[in-house]
Amino acid sequence: MIMILSDGTQISLADASFNKHYVISCQDCEDFKAQRDKLTEQNLAEIQITDGGQTIATVRNAMLTGVQEVINSDGSVTGHFYFSGGETVQPESEYSEVGRILMGEE
Repeated sequence: MIMILSDGTQISLADASFNKHYVISCQDCEDFKAQRDKLTEQNLAEIQITDGGQTIATVRNAMLTGVQEVINSDGSVTGHFYFSGGETVQPESEYSEVGRILMGEE
């Protein structure tokens, strides 16, 4: 999975199974800090979460409210980013579109 920030920066996600809690894997502490520094207010204006090129969700105007850095035994870092606020927009599924067509809305 990939998190795409407003400026187009892409951050690989190890996990995004929790709403507004994203996990990344970094080589070391410096790599983690570099990734964290990309999460500016401007870059969080719109975040897209993609998997295999498909957009899973778009989050607008999220605020970074917490960060956790876990140093692993091999020196790598597992980073947790916690967000609050914002509006999460799920892409429409084929079923939603078919339903609107059958209801005469399209």
